[in-house]
Amino acid sequence: MLTRYVYLRLKAEHRAERDGLVAQARDLLTDLPMVRSFKAGTPADEHADRAWDICFEIRLDDVAAIDLWQNDPVHRTYVDGTLKPRVEVKKAWNFEV
Repeated sequence: MLTRYVYLRLKAEHRAERDGLVAQARDLLTDLPMVRSFKAGTPADEHADRAWDICFEIRLDDVAAIDLWQNDPVHRTYVDGTLKPRVEVKKAWNFEV
């Protein structure tokens, strides 16, 4: 099992949109066929809030599923059309769990 962690810092003019972006991600990305579980959230404390606006935790079967995830049309539309114009910094890491 693999867990992919994605952290996003929104551009200042889009920070007020973060709750809506998280809700939209949950609606669109939770039920994709390669996704075993999907969580999305916003910072829980001041320290996290200074660094990030949104966190995604995606559970996948293996490293090969990352390509499926990244190339899925629903995922691509959300990332390219919704997130990219609003995101200032993105960091992603994959861990075997």
